[in-house]
Amino acid sequence: MKTGVSVNEVIGVVLICSVITATLGLFPSIAYGLAPPSPPTPTAPGSSSEPGQTINTLTPTLQWSGASGADYYALAISKYPYGSGNIIYNPQQVYGTSHVVPSGTLVASERYRWNMQAHNSAGWSSVSNTLYFQTPPPT
Repeated sequence: MKTGVSVNEVIGVVLICSVITATLGLFPSIAYGLAPPSPPTPTAPGSSSEPGQTINTLTPTLQWSGASGADYYALAISKYPYGSGNIIYNPQQVYGTSHVVPSGTLVASERYRWNMQAHNSAGWSSVSNTLYFQTPPPT
């Protein structure tokens, strides 16, 4: 009568669990201790308090400092009154450390804020700090 479990049996169970976990897409973050990246740091345009600087274009280039280990970013621009119900632009896979807001997205004489998140194979970062800006009046 067998009363214990051999080391080889334990190793076999661990290997089977690893294969199942890898198949489900969970293996990298569990096996290698990966964590979501830190959030990026938005740098321009804008300031950290409302209402923010008035920019001179309706197609600004958003700029940020990248997050180590991030493979891409998501950004969100919301108009006043701010909040998830007033998000007007929200691309989910932005590469690099700058992004031009497309024509027709922003309107004249409006207040906006923007922030970001970084992504890697372990998931999304927390939300970055927020920058505020205003668009110029119509010409």
